[in-house]
Amino acid sequence: MHRSSDTSDTTPVDTVPKKPWAQQLKLWSPLPKDLSLFELFLRPWPLIVYPEVIFSTLATAFALAWVVGINILNSFVLQAPPYSWSPAVNGLINIPGFLGNICGALVGGPLVDWYSDWHARKNGGVFHPESRLTLLIFPAVMVPAGCLAFGYGVQDTLHWTSLFFGYGMVATGLTTIPCITMTYISDCVRLPLPISPPDL
Repeated sequence: MHRSSDTSDTTPVDTVPKKPWAQQLKLWSPLPKDLSLFELFLRPWPLIVYPEVIFSTLATAFALAWVVGINILNSFVLQAPPYSWSPAVNGLINIPGFLGNICGALVGGPLVDWYSDWHARKNGGVFHPESRLTLLIFPAVMVPAGCLAFGYGVQDTLHWTSLFFGYGMVATGLTTIPCITMTYISDCVRLPLPISPPDL
């Protein structure tokens, strides 16, 4: 699954010096004068054809589509009878979305890292990037369940908590999916170092 490139014209990662803490706080780093911004702009585009990137894009777009759909629909539902909420109160639906994003970051970040480390130890110390994808089962369940909770809440004018819980579940998937798939891409695709580090 790993892609290796001809490293004859690249700098090994081990030889890149670590920047001092003060330099890491800078808003930008100097670039070699012989490197154009146009070249930097074109460099990432070949990644689009990688299967890992296509999968990550489609999975994130799937979760994002439901979040956008709920955001568009909720004002028409909650500001109309029988809820008849004001726009200010309607904005409170973003609280479960925020909490869902936090939960998604915890699942897609520390929990996935812990699971990957555990899987690597179980596999004799060999790490497989695709082990991260196992925990996509969480958003695969949460996003459809959240859509159903929100949808049935709208259809049957259920208590507002069903809409809030549904939106929070979908928001959880929106954060979990890119956290997992972007890290998976970073583990799978081994690219040459883009530029030689400037003299520090």
